[in-house]
Amino acid sequence: MLIPNIILFLLTLRSNKIYNYLEQQEGFPYFNERVEEQKAMQDRDIYLERYHEIKKASSEKSDMDDL
Repeated sequence: MLIPNIILFLLTLRSNKIYNYLEQQEGFPYFNERVEEQKAMQDRDIYLERYHEIKKASSEKSDMDDL
């Protein structure tokens, strides 16, 4: 009875060590490439939306054209 408990204890320690290592890796708990690609696309869409807003605002009040 003591030997199986020791084995389970050691396996639990090893599993916890592996989990802690994975927890520190980038993308945890989603190690799927598609998740990273979707995040990059969302960031790009936000950037493009903001870029178009700024471009539109700057073209409406172009003070440089008056010169």
